[in-house]
Parts: sequence; structure tokens; C-alpha cells
Amino acid sequence: CFFFLMIRRPPRSTLSSSSAASDVYKRQEYINTQRNQFKRIGGIGRWEDPYITLKPKYEQTQIEVFANLATSGSLYKGLKPVYWCTDCKTALAEAEIEYMEDTVNSLYVKFKVSDDKGLFKNVNNITDNVYFVIWTTTTWTLPGNVAICLGPKYNYTLIKNGSETYIIAQDLYKSVLEENGIENYEVLGTFKGEELEYLKAKHPFLGRDSLVILGDHVTLESGTGCVHTAPGHGMEDYDVTRKYKELDIPVPVDANGILTKEAGMFEGLNIYKANKAIENYLKENNLLFALKEIKHQYPHCWRCKKPVLFRATKQWFYSCLLYTSDAADEEDSVDLGGRRIIKKKKQ
Repeated sequence: CFFFLMIRRPPRSTLSSSSAASDVYKRQEYINTQRNQFKRIGGIGRWEDPYITLKPKYEQTQIEVFANLATSGSLYKGLKPVYWCTDCKTALAEAEIEYMEDTVNSLYVKFKVSDDKGLFKNVNNITDNVYFVIWTTTTWTLPGNVAICLGPKYNYTLIKNGSETYIIAQDLYKSVLEENGIENYEVLGTFKGEELEYLKAKHPFLGRDSLVILGDHVTLESGTGCVHTAPGHGMEDYDVTRKYKELDIPVPVDANGILTKEAGMFEGLNIYKANKAIENYLKENNLLFALKEIKHQYPHCWRCKKPVLFRATKQWFYSCLLYTSDAADEEDSVDLGGRRIIKKKKQ
């Protein structure tokens, strides 16, 4: 049984010269703690010369492998969301996440339809103000919204209330209206989610449209069935928007949890102050449909015990496309536990 001591080195750009010495001490302290824990449970290893990923020799080998991949043309740089701790200034793996109960405001936000592709022109009594209603518990992610995701086979109902019409999943609209205390309303019609694809809605406070897209991850367990989609702040959002090449991946939050210029008027606020500021703006501009305080399980950093962010960071990706033909050739002879399967080569 072999154990590897793997302590991640923080990016040098995040370390000031004054904190470098302290950081080295911290990392060594973590290594010693982990080594002693492995010894206590009977782990076998070369404890006097362990495999440590932050050693210069290991990093040298990493660079050599990386160079070989780069010269082969199989590497490219892109963005992908990760758990990010603003206190420790590092990305976190799933195993480094602890869930704790937090109290937050859940918001129902109105996105006004800017292009209905002529779909609603024959709907009787429809108003000029038609809104998709989304639901979120992470208000600070709204600057990263680029889309509203619907379930392709779900029914979505148009509900008229006064001078406004709302689009909400048929199975959820009654509970959503109750959240806002709406009792008098008129059902104008129903559309399948797939019929609403590629409609556009105005972002509540940024000068761009949010595209209506489809995704199989949409559920009717809670919310409105219209999913706020910010690909820079979640894996499901990232995965579904990759199917829509016209969509960007904005990341309007930096490594310190401060909103950037991509967040518009909220630039410079940390995510906690941004939550309140965005909430107030939505209220003042009649874009907040409803608000409710809830308790939910939220990911925290296992080291500092503070809440983490979902944030896309620049990463290197390895494309296997250059090697698909080689892999196909190797398929012709596969050894499975002593049994060799010989496949006839295609002519």
C-alpha cells in the first residue's frame, strides 16, 4: 500500500513576497501532519523521501511532460468552473468540500422578453410586458447570467397578472404565485419548453440579452422551471451552454470574491455586499418577483470552514482527437485478463 503526499502549491501570483516564507512553513506543516496520519493508520511508504508534488523535481517533470504535449498540438487553454476558496486563494477538489447549513435569501427575478420570434402574437390578452421568472439562491451570480434554461418536454404556462405576463413551468406556477401573494390571475396559454428555445430576454441590469436554451438537468422539484444559467459559476451551466456556441463564459468575480467590471454597476463589491446591492436594485426597478429567506446546505472549504464560490478559472485542456485513429487501431487486439479478443480489421 503506497501513499502520496500531495499538497497543492498556490499560484505564485497570489502570494506576496512578505507571505512567501509563511506559506512555505504552512505547506510543510500540512505535509508533516498528513505524513503522521498515514503512519498512524499503518501506511507503508518511503517517509524519509516521500513523493511530494510541490518539490522542484516534480515540477520540472511536469514542465517536461507539458512541453511534449504542447509541441504535439493537443493542448488548448479554456475556462472551466471549480470550487474556489477566496480565503485560501485556491481551487478545491470535491473531496475538500464540507457542506454546512447557511441562511440565504432566495430570489425570484423577472427577465423581460425582448424577442419572442413571433410566438406569442396569437395569444389572446397577452400584455406588452412578458417575463421569464427565474429562481436563485446565489444573487451574486446574476452578473454571470447569459441564458435561461428550460426543460424541453415540460409545459410552460403564460400567466397574466395586471399589466404583466409571466412564463413559469405549469407544474410550479401556483406555488410561485403564492410566494408573491398573487391570487387573481389569468392563464393565457401553454407552450412546450422546446418551442421557446432561442427566444431572448433582457438581462435585468446588464446591456445584453439572455438566450433561452434547453437542458435535461432542469427539474420541477423547486424554483420556476426556468433556470438561471451562468456558465462561469456552475458545472451544469457550463456543460449545457457548451452546446450553444454563441454564448460566452463571463467570470465577473475575481480570486478575492470581488465583482469585476463585467458586473457593471456592481464592480468593486465583494459577493456579500453585492447580494444586498443587487437585491435592492431589482426591488427599485420592479424586477424582483418575490423574495424568501431559506436555509440550505452550501459548500464550505475544509481548511478555513468558509463558504466557497463556483468560479471558472483558466485551465489547460488535453484534446484526444489527434490520437483517435491510433486508439482505433489498438482496438483490434484487446487483452482482457488473459483472454485476447482479436477483431478483424476493417478493409
